[in-house]
Amino acid sequence: MENQFYLLFSLHGLLYGVETLRVREIVLLPEFMPMVSAPTDIVGMIDLRASIVPIMDLDLHFGHQPSAYQLSDRIIFLEHQDKLMGIIVNQVHDVKLIDFACIDTELAHKAITNQQASPTAGIARIDGDLVTLLNVESLFQSVVLPTVAQEATPCTGSQTTFFSHTSLEEQAILRDRAHNLRQQTETEALTGLLSFAVLKIGDEYFGVETAVMREFADISNVTPIPCCPDYILGNMNLRGEIVTLLSLHHKLNVSPSGKRKAVVIKVDDITAGITVDDVLDVTYVNPSSIKSVPTAAYAKSRDYARGTATFGNQTMTLLDLPRLFTQGELVVNEHV
Repeated sequence: MENQFYLLFSLHGLLYGVETLRVREIVLLPEFMPMVSAPTDIVGMIDLRASIVPIMDLDLHFGHQPSAYQLSDRIIFLEHQDKLMGIIVNQVHDVKLIDFACIDTELAHKAITNQQASPTAGIARIDGDLVTLLNVESLFQSVVLPTVAQEATPCTGSQTTFFSHTSLEEQAILRDRAHNLRQQTETEALTGLLSFAVLKIGDEYFGVETAVMREFADISNVTPIPCCPDYILGNMNLRGEIVTLLSLHHKLNVSPSGKRKAVVIKVDDITAGITVDDVLDVTYVNPSSIKSVPTAAYAKSRDYARGTATFGNQTMTLLDLPRLFTQGELVVNEHV
């Protein structure tokens, strides 16, 4: 079998992974409605662009005690055979390329019972951590939803225990997130939307189209390159591949960051890593909603921006990385 990219996430201190090809999108936790007669691990449903999507609590699915949800939690929407389902997670981490030979599938095979697929596809060791790889097909097979759609009603009964600890202000935020997901159905269809990773660089928010992204990675063991400009930080060994690490702060006119993570991108025949403070989300943007960059704002970076879009209550600058890498003089010159 071929190597696969996995999106890593955590839930109560445990690391999990799902194939990135199964991930439709990731959103901050919104308010959701209960489903009548649904399995116990299906804690509600969300109106996502005119589609009613069930939401699974992995704690309940694996037989653990439920925990109260937090504003910082996220929902990863998975797809399988034209069906969608969301899973609630605490934190989304990096995207990693995992060698199939490094996945221990023995435990998964032993767990198969009653001709049902195991809920896990195997265990992988990544950077010293054990990661449980989920079998997305099994998650969908385990969900038997009512055949008759039930009318959505305000959260009542046992469902309120998940949000009962939240303040009125936090409840308003959850409700607003759900409202935004519903509102997109009135003017947008998923077809034609552009997918962007939301990055924090300095104190600013930037969007990078996922089509040019390869993966996220932690920064470690960077070897400086002699006679290079300051924005070329050095080379990083990424699973045997040497990737040049760049800082875009001088081009984007933002303050230097802690350089905690790298986003590995590929533009034409150029592969490089750019430093970021954080990877916040993956969001979809309607091309018609992209606004031009104000002349007075982002003066130094506007040449490399395709426009701005809204992310929550923040303005996000959408970077044109192909232009930045081909016209932004980001070159390694060892003869300087």
